[in-house]
Amino acid sequence: MGSFDVLTPAFHAGKTLIRSYVMKNWLMPAALMLTATLGATAKELKIGDKAPPLTIEQWIKGSPVDPTKGGAEPIYVVEFWATWCGPCRQSIPHLSELQKHFDKKITVVGVSNETPEVIKSFLRTWDKKMQYTVAVDKDNKTSSAYMEAAGVNGIPHSFIVKEGKLVWHGHPMEMDDQLVKLTGDKEFAAAMEKSQAKSRKRSEMAMKAGMAMKSEKWDDAIKILDDMIAVDAADYEVMAQKYYLLLVKKKDAKAAAEYGAKMVQVVEDADLLDAVAFSILMEEEFQPVKDPKTALAMSTKAAKLSPKDPGVLATLARAQFENGNGAEAVKSAEAALQVAEDDQLKEEIQKSLEKYRGTKTGGTPGATKGEAGSKG
Repeated sequence: MGSFDVLTPAFHAGKTLIRSYVMKNWLMPAALMLTATLGATAKELKIGDKAPPLTIEQWIKGSPVDPTKGGAEPIYVVEFWATWCGPCRQSIPHLSELQKHFDKKITVVGVSNETPEVIKSFLRTWDKKMQYTVAVDKDNKTSSAYMEAAGVNGIPHSFIVKEGKLVWHGHPMEMDDQLVKLTGDKEFAAAMEKSQAKSRKRSEMAMKAGMAMKSEKWDDAIKILDDMIAVDAADYEVMAQKYYLLLVKKKDAKAAAEYGAKMVQVVEDADLLDAVAFSILMEEEFQPVKDPKTALAMSTKAAKLSPKDPGVLATLARAQFENGNGAEAVKSAEAALQVAEDDQLKEEIQKSLEKYRGTKTGGTPGATKGEAGSKG
């Protein structure tokens, strides 16, 4: 299928992990979303059992909570996730929607076994989307007490705890009905039915777009994408898909540039703008039709939306350099280096910074094959 694989790396534990919008995944209906698989375990924790305590290294966002001491309210949702997990990222907006609607009736806690530095870096871009408590597991003790004990080997996975007991667990996109039953919130049930109907319509349209792309009927695919955007003007991933088809598949540079300018005006998602800009500059498929000016406009907007994200600043530096502004590239790379916390990310930014400093007017830094797959 002709799809837009936007790859932007995050760095953790000495290896490159992918934090990205993978456009082939957005075409999948929510019911078909996969989980990231972990190791198989023996089942010990059962529905009705007393909920294990949360053993937390650091509370990154929100106040500490203890599901084991809960009364009738709040109901706790303990969700296990990771920054590198695509399905986890897809679940984040919905979990935030649940927390916002139910307010004090529930408390959502996202637990990751990554380092605090990785989570904090992730939240520089995702903070507005992740409107619930976020914590770092200590020595995998919480994961062992919940995930391993329940025999679960994939994330994202949520556990609902009421009055100190486990009442349900499963995929976070499938727990709405359970929360409606537990809270008696009929208003939410009606709202979710409307939302699910919209989601089903989107999935049907996305499948048609996918079939058109598979047949390389680019104009038909673009028309369907336009229909999807008409339904939801804030469906930024669909806008990115359309831009990709215009630029890479149809090779219509003028139309792509005009649509890219529109994206800069309306898209309020730093992560997506950064990902598209990075792909324009670095991904092999884009090189024959590379548009550095659009990449610069997108990365500039992304940096305004997320001014302390080192990855976003590194992309901006690259875009400035390729547009002939080496001095500004140096400034942006230096800013990225100041806020970067991971050693490997610092090393990548430092390498690029040295190249920018060594060229007065900018241009193409001559990235190596390995560097072309990473930011900076």
